[in-house]
Amino acid sequence: VCTHQFALLSDGFVEDGCVECPLHQGRFEVATGKPMGPPVTTPIRVYPVKVEDGHIVMPDLPGIGSEGKSDLIKVMRELAE
Repeated sequence: VCTHQFALLSDGFVEDGCVECPLHQGRFEVATGKPMGPPVTTPIRVYPVKVEDGHIVMPDLPGIGSEGKSDLIKVMRELAE
């Protein structure tokens, strides 16, 4: 979720290692969550992921339900393409 206006980053797109918010085009570095310029100023959370046998694997994390985990994995798949 974008820290600027709470849009779903899973509805944005990934390019050059950044995910772009679909609402106001704020960009975040995927590896670190760092905001890459206006209008975003607050970083997003990042989570550990790895690829095993061609599948993106993410450990179970407190407070992250299956829907949130699916959104994170979707973004990671786009990065891998």
